Amino acid sequence: MKRTATVFGTIALTAILAIGLTACNSAQSMKSDEVTQEGWTSAFSEENFTNVRMEGETTSGVSGKAQGGKVDYSQTRRITAVIAGDYEYYKIETETSGKILGIDIADPQPVVEKYSAKKEDGTYTIYTKDASGNWIMEDSVVSVAADIIVGMIGTYANMYESYVFSKDRKGYVGAEDLDGTQEVLKFKDGKLAAIWLQSEKPDFDENGFTYAVRISGTSSVSFTYGGQSITLPQLTSA
Repeated sequence: MKRTATVFGTIALTAILAIGLTACNSAQSMKSDEVTQEGWTSAFSEENFTNVRMEGETTSGVSGKAQGGKVDYSQTRRITAVIAGDYEYYKIETETSGKILGIDIADPQPVVEKYSAKKEDGTYTIYTKDASGNWIMEDSVVSVAADIIVGMIGTYANMYESYVFSKDRKGYVGAEDLDGTQEVLKFKDGKLAAIWLQSEKPDFDENGFTYAVRISGTSSVSFTYGGQSITLPQLTSA
């Protein structure tokens, strides 16, 4: 029973994460500027993301039946990622409640908070807050925030011709997104300002099982450019 719940939980959470991240309602109401192909490419250039803050909040829910049991839970996930030159920071806070097949669901790591500082050799010092609230320092070949921000937007850089401007949805949507389920990209002042999505996934098949569940959520991130600074934490444990 517990293993079954774990397997389903992984499937359902994967579907939720595919929905993405959610910022405040301003991302939905914001009206995007219209951009040329050159403007689109420029908005996704890496130099735009050397001093930037990305904020988001996931809201998602799953309800129904799977493998003969009831599924009913919700999740809220808030994320902050900041790049300020050689320093980076991210924090993810997750709140999960409800049950899968009668088993209470709880996130094993409700808060993740990290900093990174780039060293002269191109590697990084990572600062991670442990369960006791102490900061632990370790070496790493990757930073903590750049992949979240630059990696997320990198796939859009060369996709201008696949998107069209929608007045109804106040931004750029996939040219084949006739049912309005995919993301909406929004631009302001020559930069990517927000990505918005509201989606609902009905019954679905996975690994030979049919899950009579409904997965719903909203998804977006918002960006603030410039004016970012990061102060590294003081170590309380080594």
